[in-house]
Amino acid sequence: MLETSCRSLAVWVVAAGALVAGAAHGQEGGAAALVGAYALEGDRGAGAARRYAGRARISLAGDALVVERRLDGQAPAVARGSARAGAQGTWVLRLEGEGGATTSGVAGALGGLLGEGAVATSGQGAGGELLLELKRLASGCVAARVRRGSTVLAHERLTPDGDGPLALALEAEAARFLPHHPGRPAVVRAVVTPAPARVDLEVEVRDAAGRVVWRERRPGVEDAGLGVEVRWDGRVEPRGWADVRRGPYALTVSAQRAGAQAGAGPQAGADPAARVTAGPVALEALPLIDAVWVVSRNGHAGDLTAAGKIVGHDDRPLVTAVVRAIVAGARPSEPTRTERAYFVLQATPPASHAELPRVGRVALAPWDAARWGALEARWEWVVALGLHDPAYRPTQNARRMTRNGEFTNVVSNGPEEGKWVGLDTLEYAHEPAGTGPEPRVDPRAGTTRYRVDVDYAAPALRLGEAAPGSLGRRDPTPTTAARASSGLEAAAIAPQLAGVSPEVHRISRKGASPEPYLAMLEAYRRVPWVYGSLGVQSQHFVGYDCADLAFAAARHAGLTTRTQFTNAHNMCELYARKPGIPTVRHDADGRLVDARRGTPVELLEGTGALDVRPGDLVFFDWDGDGKWDHTTILWSLPSGRFDLGARLAWAHHGPAVTDGFHVGPLEELVGTPARPEVRIAVRRWK
Repeated sequence: MLETSCRSLAVWVVAAGALVAGAAHGQEGGAAALVGAYALEGDRGAGAARRYAGRARISLAGDALVVERRLDGQAPAVARGSARAGAQGTWVLRLEGEGGATTSGVAGALGGLLGEGAVATSGQGAGGELLLELKRLASGCVAARVRRGSTVLAHERLTPDGDGPLALALEAEAARFLPHHPGRPAVVRAVVTPAPARVDLEVEVRDAAGRVVWRERRPGVEDAGLGVEVRWDGRVEPRGWADVRRGPYALTVSAQRAGAQAGAGPQAGADPAARVTAGPVALEALPLIDAVWVVSRNGHAGDLTAAGKIVGHDDRPLVTAVVRAIVAGARPSEPTRTERAYFVLQATPPASHAELPRVGRVALAPWDAARWGALEARWEWVVALGLHDPAYRPTQNARRMTRNGEFTNVVSNGPEEGKWVGLDTLEYAHEPAGTGPEPRVDPRAGTTRYRVDVDYAAPALRLGEAAPGSLGRRDPTPTTAARASSGLEAAAIAPQLAGVSPEVHRISRKGASPEPYLAMLEAYRRVPWVYGSLGVQSQHFVGYDCADLAFAAARHAGLTTRTQFTNAHNMCELYARKPGIPTVRHDADGRLVDARRGTPVELLEGTGALDVRPGDLVFFDWDGDGKWDHTTILWSLPSGRFDLGARLAWAHHGPAVTDGFHVGPLEELVGTPARPEVRIAVRRWK
């Protein structure tokens, strides 16, 4: 069998009876895959004199395969045969000819190529019946051989003939598109055979009422034998975009050889310049995703909410996304009606509709992936930076007197320290948190924020990659909701917070401490230090200074009913209770002495009125001016007494600090050359 390679092309597949049952399902050996016009080359053995050439056309007529042949210098001949599948993807025809199984009929069917006496009178003879084997190669060529029984009489190669009359088919039975999104088209492949070098195409789209809404002529389209992609991006004349309420749409394609003039073709009755049409192909408008929210619930029951949550150390909250989309045909009785519907991304679909979660009063439905295609969710953690990016320095920073790029709303050094300057813009980055219906949930104590991009998974229908830059660092401007993302760039920077908006979903996980106040304090891990923070910033886990950290955690833990945030001095004198423990001073000799009497003081861990315990507030007066400058919380007493090894928690900052929450020993705060003597007061919440 001739295996010589030829130009590859996609062959027109048609439906015609039992012969094409396999081809209709894309099976390589389908008889319909043989249909087409070909240039024929063959040989009956060694020697140039025994080679021959001509043209052939293969078609289907009911259950019969028709082979029209015309060898050079001979009259046309036709062979009809009932095809059956042979070995290795071949198709076998019993040659009968126009006149039946006679010498003249079979010889005519073969165009006389076998010569006189080669065909038995009955068409069978001693060697068996005369058979024609056909096999379509991956290159698009067809290999053929003529045999009687096991004796091969001739080999042939049929090469797709680019000069024959055109045939056209569309490979998609239905195509999906995204309305109102230019550049997100429906894609249909038009396959023209035989494959000309160039074709003139005309694309026409009609609505459900049969009105032409789009027509485009595309002259001189190149076709290398693999078909031509026909794209419709949803444009509708005279203006605007496709409206799902006018669907379903239908696409038709017409094709003609580029620059061809109608006239006589190389085969009788064939017009190679004729225009051929295929279609219509149904165009289904996919749901248009116009918003997405990150939602969660603490546990496996109850409604989902978009509000941020404070969870226990061992809790396992469910975090997922809710998608809002404009859907056409949601009601079978009104196929052109559109409405907004809400869908939840779930790893395991619920057993019944009643088990679907809700968001408030909004009923959620599962996404119909079988109908619309799968969605792809890409999750990220929104991570607060502890310092300004070195490349970013607001013009206000000169007034803020920052040394290391710390976030501050006030003058941080010098004689005007503490003077209000204005809200400093905080900065954030994104870290990958997985793909799928749910993100990786951060198991650590502290605050984590989540964002998600939701797209159609099919590459041709992707809504777009996440745009860089909108992280609150240099471009806090919101992007369009049609990007279907929910995160920092969707909510941008909240003006009243100068930091991430409460709309960016937050999970604040408490620490493992059995002391409620200490456990609540650890929920502020991974939140940046902001000197002169606003109470609303610390209340929403956006940023805090020392006093706001202590006060916000106490409010969340239910230790105070006060709502007005204040500074360290007022908190010590007005908000907190004096437990009877004297104010002490850490002197230059490293001792704790009574601030008034100067006598040594020993503060032990215990429950008595003069004892200290974890959770106590510890205030510091750095310069002895009578005003309290710094607020900390007693974390633990490793030695059982308040000494230099006692561990405190406080709002922390420094040149390499990325987390505002810090736990360290007392000796980090006292005993330095800049602070030889420091006053210390112990207080408790009222």
